[in-house]
Amino acid sequence: MFRARDALREVPDARGKRVSARRLNHGRELFVTYCSACHGVEGDGKGPAAVGLRPPPRNFKQGQYKFAAVASGQLPNDEDLLRIVQKGLHGSAMLPWNDVPERDLLDIIQYLKTLSPKWPRRHPGSRSCPGRTRGATRERPRRSRAA
Repeated sequence: MFRARDALREVPDARGKRVSARRLNHGRELFVTYCSACHGVEGDGKGPAAVGLRPPPRNFKQGQYKFAAVASGQLPNDEDLLRIVQKGLHGSAMLPWNDVPERDLLDIIQYLKTLSPKWPRRHPGSRSCPGRTRGATRERPRRSRAA
């Protein structure tokens, strides 16, 4: 899928720990498979399915997030991102991806942090309300399609 010259190299995460090139490249492949229809191959929120979605899919290149349990303007931590992906976002087209193995989701999360220049410069915020993610984790009610 990706040419060798496009391969990502090892990078430090926000805690200074190294994220291997293997994990980042695996995360990119999974991102394209699972996420690009809405978020776009480049992570800009302009995937082919994004046209009809309201609210629109997140543009990861901007590095702005609002459904995390950290103070406004801070980057979310990996646990916030994992919870959001696994449980979805109520009131949006972001459905739960709880059938994808957690290790794969963590690889996707590490990859998406390479899409914005904010990640290498700033650390994720600390949780402002432990155990809770604002607006992110409620189960969606099932709707009848009967007209």
